Amino acid sequence: MYKEGEGPGITHYARSEDHSLINNGCGGSSYKLKIHFDGTSSISKEQVHPKPWKISINKSPYGKLDKDWFRFKSVMYNLPYGTVKLELWLDPFANNTWTKIAEYHDKGGWGKDGTKCEGKEDNIIAWGSPDATFRWDDALVYFKNLSVREIQPP
Repeated sequence: MYKEGEGPGITHYARSEDHSLINNGCGGSSYKLKIHFDGTSSISKEQVHPKPWKISINKSPYGKLDKDWFRFKSVMYNLPYGTVKLELWLDPFANNTWTKIAEYHDKGGWGKDGTKCEGKEDNIIAWGSPDATFRWDDALVYFKNLSVREIQPP
């Protein structure tokens, strides 16, 4: 639940080894799925830290998320042929009514920083990692039932 502050939202990111400038930022790759308190969402790909490539921001049909409890989940999974599916889901009233509010299928052609870390220019982040992070800056939020788990792709 958002309480106060100027921060724009909560970001979940994963598939990062070390999200810092160590090793020239090459361990800082990640997909970032973000729910904004103003009711929008975004999906970003960061091939090298800190240079994210953002796709369009989507508007939620539920408006601002700054009054009551809400739940969100981000889903990342590999598909055949080395592609990755990204989904962002929202339960705006915390009543187990989920709506997919954003999705992206990374088939390549997204990003151009992969060569800095000895990969392809538009490298797809298809590897697992030891880190899964939830982040919010400049905001006070309350949370409960935070979890991360592996799923079987559909």
